[in-house]
Amino acid sequence: MEPNKVISSYKDIISILDRKLLSKAIERLKALADELPSDDIKLDLNELEANYATMLNFLNKGIIDPEREKVHTGLINKAYVLADKVRISLLTLYSNNFYFECKRRFDYDYSQTFDSLYDILKRSYSKLGNHKDINFNYALDDCQEHEETLENLFNRVWLKDFWRVEDYENITRLFSDDNILLVDKASIIGATLLSLFEHFDEKKMLFLFDAYGSDEIQLSQRAIVCIALVIANFPEKILQFPEVNSRLKLYKDDATFVSNLVIVQKQLITTWETEKITKKMKEDIIPSITRFAQKNNIPSNDIISPTAMEDINPEWNDWMHKSGMHDKLRELGDMQQEGADIYMITFSQLKTYPFFAKLFNWLMPFTDSNSRIVMTFDNNPEQRSDAFRAILDADIFCDSDKYSFSFLMSHLPAGQRESIFPQLGEAGKEQIESSKSYDSGKRKKIYCRSFIRDLYRFYNLFYRRNDFENPFRHIELYKAKPLRDIFMSRDILMPIADYLIRNEHYDKATYPLSMLDGKDKEDALEILQKLGLCNQKQMELNSATKYYIRALNIAPNNIWTNHHIANLYRTFMLHKEALPYYKKVEEAKPNSIPLIRELADCLMETGEKEKALNYYYKVEYLENDNVTIRTLVDITETSLICGKAEQAQTYINKILEKDKSYKSYMLAGHVYWIKGDPKTAFEFYHQSKATYNGEKDFNEAFYNSAIPLLLADIMSENDVSIICDVLYTI
Repeated sequence: MEPNKVISSYKDIISILDRKLLSKAIERLKALADELPSDDIKLDLNELEANYATMLNFLNKGIIDPEREKVHTGLINKAYVLADKVRISLLTLYSNNFYFECKRRFDYDYSQTFDSLYDILKRSYSKLGNHKDINFNYALDDCQEHEETLENLFNRVWLKDFWRVEDYENITRLFSDDNILLVDKASIIGATLLSLFEHFDEKKMLFLFDAYGSDEIQLSQRAIVCIALVIANFPEKILQFPEVNSRLKLYKDDATFVSNLVIVQKQLITTWETEKITKKMKEDIIPSITRFAQKNNIPSNDIISPTAMEDINPEWNDWMHKSGMHDKLRELGDMQQEGADIYMITFSQLKTYPFFAKLFNWLMPFTDSNSRIVMTFDNNPEQRSDAFRAILDADIFCDSDKYSFSFLMSHLPAGQRESIFPQLGEAGKEQIESSKSYDSGKRKKIYCRSFIRDLYRFYNLFYRRNDFENPFRHIELYKAKPLRDIFMSRDILMPIADYLIRNEHYDKATYPLSMLDGKDKEDALEILQKLGLCNQKQMELNSATKYYIRALNIAPNNIWTNHHIANLYRTFMLHKEALPYYKKVEEAKPNSIPLIRELADCLMETGEKEKALNYYYKVEYLENDNVTIRTLVDITETSLICGKAEQAQTYINKILEKDKSYKSYMLAGHVYWIKGDPKTAFEFYHQSKATYNGEKDFNEAFYNSAIPLLLADIMSENDVSIICDVLYTI
């Protein structure tokens, strides 16, 4: 059977089950199961169908069963499980997807029992876990035996369809053992997550809740990231499993759990920035720096090195400010402070090492006892230094990137390593020293961020990534029905909405704000204003107006609301509707130059030219001795439209004293043409034309500048044609 047909049928069945249409789901499931070579699952389906038929018959006869709701939920639960079993069985036979390739490859390999793997991992702890060797002097054989065993266990967890009670007890026993390395426990959590994304299993989910209870912050944060992602991606399924829901209910009023979940949500949201940052780096910042570096024969790494801002060459500094690069790099720094991932593009180029060909390695915490690391440093003894140790222990990189960085350093020529190490080493030492004062909240955030970035890199960079459903498509935890009540708080949702607005995710910010709308009376005005802004940014006139009007009902004289609704109407060319709101703002801010200019522009659009001119005069008065070119141009153009050519001449002369650009010359030409002095007009037109490369560009600019005069019947279409003909024929 075609794998795509299996997947399509499975998704339809799940959609039906999400709507609790069990009879229809069973019918579709039986049709799909007919493709299976064995009868085991078919028998289970027949049993499910018979049990459901019995329940329906009782109901039809009017028999009241107090357990009916519980029985119905259990039957739907079983249908979800059987749907997964049918899908897995068929795809294991026919699919070339990476997961099913691995199932066919590893499923038969049970030459080692769970207990034998467990014993080897315990021995590994005695060899690798009792000390931290700053010189990386581990026995390579011990490291390799440990990794082979851990990978075997990882694959068993990942590829196991559904855990029996025995499986759950074995994994729980291993996880609870103090003689098992932290890296082993963390890897098992990662394997459980990957397995849950292939097919939901209640026992695996319960294990994640157990893991969340670990005293090790790194493990508990890994676990809650996994719990959050699974719930966000399978909200309807979660609701059908009573034990999982019971665990969630226990945690609903647990302040620590809620706090940890909020940390996860905030870190997940930052992944929306990663793609934007990567695009900006790839298309703008890196090419600009590369071009400048090549032109000036400078290594581009020197410009953006950690000490560049302190020891910057004056010539580079001048270029960085003029080009806007300084502001762009500072903006990236600010985004990093808020948790954005600015290293993705750098390290995405370093995921081609053989180490990353194994899925297992992507979700393993960084450890200096990894065999590849031991071999790397054994070949480069000069790298065994406190400085490099500091880099590897610092929290600026996620675990996956630490491996990449280590492999990169091992391949650099000695000279480059010697120049880089002191700089990065000092930065690393400072961060290590700073990290000693971190409280548990800060550490939770760091571990959470690191694991989310590891996952993000795996799902976006693994060479078989297209064979996996990317869970980062569903990261709005507050939208998931099982978590909605947990997030229903102003103190949780408002900061999330504010972050989204700051980063221009207006469409995303609307949802958390809508959850608060009508429920938080104290902040009702702020919520409505932000909902109005989000809809305005999305060009939703009716919705934005609705929220702004509601905000005005609360505070009629609020400057911010009146100003924004005025700008909203102007955006949609509703200038008459905008005027009363500008006037309202003017009452509160009579001497605001930007506002007066907006009001004047709006009056021009409504045809109230004389009033507009008076407001432009007011801008000139308020600017006093620092009158801008823009103000002088506004007065000149409006004077022409009002039929005051002499006054326009006075102001164009003021403009030409300060600015001799093509725009000023063109406007001067218009002034003298309208005054009836074509000779002087053409002198200015020729000066303006001289700045253009060709006739087409000039004609386009000339026509655009004449549009207001054409609309006011001060110039005609014939005037424009004749002027252009004169300029290009004489």
